[in-house]
Amino acid sequence: LGLSACVKFKEYQLVSLADIFYRTGSLVYGGGQVVLPFLLRELVEPKYVNEAQFLDGFALVQAMPGPLFNIAAFLGAVAAGPLGALVSWTALFLPGLLLIW
Repeated sequence: LGLSACVKFKEYQLVSLADIFYRTGSLVYGGGQVVLPFLLRELVEPKYVNEAQFLDGFALVQAMPGPLFNIAAFLGAVAAGPLGALVSWTALFLPGLLLIW
């Protein structure tokens, strides 16, 4: 039921961003840099962000702790504004949080 609902509503940008970052968050065990090619493909090909914005965000977040979570917020904000930042950041955290909880 949950997966079919996501597929049905995937045309909505925030749902699609949540899907991308949730799947990314489920792969991030041990280091975030491993999933950067995945994020690049998932966000640049459907034109949520362009490659220059992605690389600018990556360069910017390298100066901060937790670069993967910061790039999620940055890319979400570029794609869909402040709500996109919140959705992307939360979706990236959610798989790990669910494992602990």
